[in-house]
Amino acid sequence: MITPPFFMTEKSCVRRSAHRGCHGLTALAISTTLAIPAALQAQEQDEATRDESGLETIVVTGTGTGCFIVLWAVLQAGIPQRITVEGSMIEIRRSGQTDRFDLEDPGVDIRVGDGEIAFAHYMDRWVVVRARDVDWKVFSDIVMRYQNNADRYAEERDKRFGR
Repeated sequence: MITPPFFMTEKSCVRRSAHRGCHGLTALAISTTLAIPAALQAQEQDEATRDESGLETIVVTGTGTGCFIVLWAVLQAGIPQRITVEGSMIEIRRSGQTDRFDLEDPGVDIRVGDGEIAFAHYMDRWVVVRARDVDWKVFSDIVMRYQNNADRYAEERDKRFGR
């Protein structure tokens, strides 16, 4: 089935290659999470028996906590953005934030660079979509189609208000 250029779902937009390596890091983060309570329990037992190896459990607990924080940061950085296009509305979900843009709205700024497209509302932060995260040809065709409509609407509005 050929997907027309005016319709895109999350599956056709996010590439699978963006998920590589996440499974191993997730397993490592889970095992680190399980090791921290075990080390804390061992430390409590060491204190109860007045064993001198308490320093070792503190080092293991601290190292495990540090590894977990680093792995969590790497996993969060590696999570791809999710892009949904419904008509002229594009929704970009990344890093726990959701940004919505109406591609036909003349107030939405769009900048196209080498392998990326950036979106922003007037005087707001830019949201960048990189070519490696989407099917670039389909995505850029959709953006340009609606951008042409936005330009036409802006010209019509300027004529109506005599600008």
